[in-house]
Amino acid sequence: MPQVARFTVIPESDNAVTLPGTIGDVHFQGFQASGIDPSSHAVLAFRVNPKGSEPVTLRIRLQNSASNKSFEVKFTSDAHRSWHEIIAPGALAAQGNELVVSATGPGSLEVSDFFFLYRANI
Repeated sequence: MPQVARFTVIPESDNAVTLPGTIGDVHFQGFQASGIDPSSHAVLAFRVNPKGSEPVTLRIRLQNSASNKSFEVKFTSDAHRSWHEIIAPGALAAQGNELVVSATGPGSLEVSDFFFLYRANI
């Protein structure tokens, strides 16, 4: 079956969110990955901007009706950067996905502009 590369931008993730913050976890719900090949990896990309030199751990959870995957990244510098994570096959579904973002530690960071790259069947 022929495949193409596609991407999906996480709605409302373009505004920077500071974590940890007074709002707790940030939830991005209901986004789709139309035609995704469930047997291939996806890539999650986003902007992260640690504030200061205090360590902070970012936790991201991707869940849907078939999967619940999470990962953590500890930041110890204030370098503003993009971050990319390889997502296991089957973790990103064609519909009904939710991305939950949180942070812990004495430091803080801003995150925004989340999107997934994935292979789709045509």
